[in-house]
Amino acid sequence: MCKSKTKKLNIVLPAGLISSKAFRDIKTATAHVVLMELYASRRMVKNRNSNGKHVQWSIANNGQIVFPYKKAKEKFGYGERRFKNAIDHLEELGFINIERGGGLEGNCNSFWISERWRKYGTSEFEPAKPPPKQPHGFKKGNKFGRNCKI
Repeated sequence: MCKSKTKKLNIVLPAGLISSKAFRDIKTATAHVVLMELYASRRMVKNRNSNGKHVQWSIANNGQIVFPYKKAKEKFGYGERRFKNAIDHLEELGFINIERGGGLEGNCNSFWISERWRKYGTSEFEPAKPPPKQPHGFKKGNKFGRNCKI
């Protein structure tokens, strides 16, 4: 009998996720796989109150979860457009927020696991806010621009 050397991974999902309207509205298998990969990348920590009895779990690396396009291509064979569509769809449904967008400098997107999906389909649902833009390129009036005056 041959034993597999792959590490078993248990992904713990929040209560009500699978039966939620948002989860049922995920349109593609790619989005399901990306969501599970993001949940698998979480680092969960126990938080206890002052008497040490009540335990609440939180995500220690929220906002720092990285899933680069290159990894999606190597691990799952997803092209850029397919991966981007899955990320956008998960953001629309309230599962994730993009913490920092990738760009010319070689930065990867980092993601925030969101609880907005719980209110998806209700009047209380808040759409995602766009990630903060990182300045790059030339600004009007700088000394290197075409219309600069030295």
